[in-house]
Amino acid sequence: VNQYMSDVDGQVRRTCVVVGTDPDLFPDEYRTDPKRVPSISLRVLSMFEGKPVDDYVKKTVILEINVRGQSEREQGSVTDAQGRQVPQIAYTYGIRRVPVWKVMEGALQAQEAEGLRGGIALIGSTSVLAPDHFPSPFTEQAPGVEVHANVIDNILNKREMSTLPGIVPVILTLLFAILSAAVISLEPLVATG
Repeated sequence: VNQYMSDVDGQVRRTCVVVGTDPDLFPDEYRTDPKRVPSISLRVLSMFEGKPVDDYVKKTVILEINVRGQSEREQGSVTDAQGRQVPQIAYTYGIRRVPVWKVMEGALQAQEAEGLRGGIALIGSTSVLAPDHFPSPFTEQAPGVEVHANVIDNILNKREMSTLPGIVPVILTLLFAILSAAVISLEPLVATG
């Protein structure tokens, strides 16, 4: 169970790490619901660290997800049956992905096996055909398991996003306005040559 919260642009950047059972409660009040249910992410992290779930929800139940990004880069091209050049795309993921078949068949490379040792492994579909995908700031189709992995990573490594106090953007805006006015009032530079 996870309750992803889409922003106005449809991106998933927040999630509730516990879900309340009382329909009259707002998400930030789930902490007080005695029958609340922890998300899969929180339950896995709780088991991994040997801490009670309550230790993670003292501050808030809504996590601003700091998504580890992914990138795409062209890695050459191949010629298809019609003689057209088709680019080959290499993907780099912020959360390590290891195909489960490699684990089951003992086909892990040494680096992959070392990366799994002593860590947390989540198993889930990364196929775009699976319905468990959500838009993230880096891709239109982030697998749900990757969102869970980012939540665990954020809490475990203290990487969750935080919001600036409301006065900070106001002060920054005023500073930039004053700086802009100062630059505009300067005499233009004359080219010599």
